[in-house]
Amino acid sequence: MKFQIVIFYMVAFLVAIVSVENAFAINEDFKLTASDGALFDRFGSSVSISGDKAIVGAWGDDDNENRSGSAYVFVLETNTPEMLIDDTIEDIQNLIDNEGLNKGIGNSLISSLEAAGKSLDKENLNAACNQLGSLINKIDAQENKKLSEIQPQELRDAVNEIKSKLSCS
Repeated sequence: MKFQIVIFYMVAFLVAIVSVENAFAINEDFKLTASDGALFDRFGSSVSISGDKAIVGAWGDDDNENRSGSAYVFVLETNTPEMLIDDTIEDIQNLIDNEGLNKGIGNSLISSLEAAGKSLDKENLNAACNQLGSLINKIDAQENKKLSEIQPQELRDAVNEIKSKLSCS
C-alpha cells in the first residue's frame, strides 16, 4: 500500500512538472549562486519567493559547524539604471510617434541614452555620467523650440533619476 502511494505521488509530481513546463516558456534570466558556495552545501534545497525577494536554503553549508546550514536572501532590483534608460528610450519613442516630437531631435536624445547604456555595459561610470550630463544640455537647448512646455522637465527628471541611481555628481 505504501509503495502504491509513493508511486502515485511521484507520477503526480512528474505530471505537474511537465504541465508547468508546457504552460510557461522557461527562461533563465538570472542565476542565483551562494556567495560562499561549496560542494555539498545543497544550495537550493529549499526556496521561498515573495514579491521581489527570494530566500534560498543550503542545509549542508558548514561554515559554523557541520551542516549548520545557511539561508541566502536575494532581492530583485527594479528600476536599475539600465531599466530606467530603456524606459526613457521608450518614452522618447512615444513622444516621436504620438506627441509630435521632431524625429531628428528624438533620435538624437535616444542615441545619447543608448551611448550612456553602452558605457554602463562596459562599466565606464564616468563616461555614462558625462553622456547623461550632455543629454540634459541637449534637452535644455531644445526647450521652447522643438520640445513642448512639459516635455523638457519630464525628460530632465527621467535623466536625473538615472544619474541619481548611478551616483553621478
